[in-house]
Amino acid sequence: LITVSLAAGMLGSVANAAPRGEEFKAWCAANPQECEQAKANYRDKLGKAKAWCQDNPQECSETKQRFKDKAAERKQWCQDNPDECDQAKQNFKDKRAQRKQWCQDNPQECEQAREKWKERKQ
Repeated sequence: LITVSLAAGMLGSVANAAPRGEEFKAWCAANPQECEQAKANYRDKLGKAKAWCQDNPQECSETKQRFKDKAAERKQWCQDNPDECDQAKQNFKDKRAQRKQWCQDNPQECEQAREKWKERKQ
């Protein structure tokens, strides 16, 4: 669902995901064109999500609530398991970096993978 992607704060495509939080500001300063594209992609997704939510208010509300519940579970798990949480976060960052490098090295295969991902999301 579009809403889930937005709630997760996705910017840009999965393969070329922008960093989050404070890292985003530094990344934007170093990559102004990619940053503007990521922001434009986010605004586009946000508009689509708002339209979807207007057309599907009940499902939208349920999706938002599920996301909030999962986020609360993750936050609690991280508080209870700080070392494992840090490792999980690092693993996620490492996978993102590997995916980005793979896409730079294999642009055609990356584009095909993106298309498959988009199809699964619909």
